[in-house]
Amino acid sequence: MFNYSPVYDEYGIATGVVVTFTELTQSTQINLTAESSQNVQAINQRYRMILDSLPANIAILDKKGEIISGNERWLSFSLGNNGAITGYIGANYLDV
Repeated sequence: MFNYSPVYDEYGIATGVVVTFTELTQSTQINLTAESSQNVQAINQRYRMILDSLPANIAILDKKGEIISGNERWLSFSLGNNGAITGYIGANYLDV
C-alpha cells in the first residue's frame, strides 16, 4: 500500500511528491477479498503511473538497500550507462 502527497514551494507550486509505502505481510495478503485484491491492483497501477510520470530516476529500495523496482527513467538511465537491462533489480543500491 502507498500514500502520496505533493510538496509545494513558497509560491504554492507543486515541486515534488512524497510517497510512502507500507509492505503487506503474507497473512494480510491472504486475507484480502477478491474486491480488495482488485483495489490493490488498481492502487499498484496508479503508483506505477505516478512514478513513471516523475522526471527523476527513481529506484525503490527495500530496508536492506536492495533495488526492488524502478521507474521508466531509472531503467532507461541504467541501460544508457552500460547497466543491466533489469535496472539492477535485486542488486544492492550501494553496489551499483
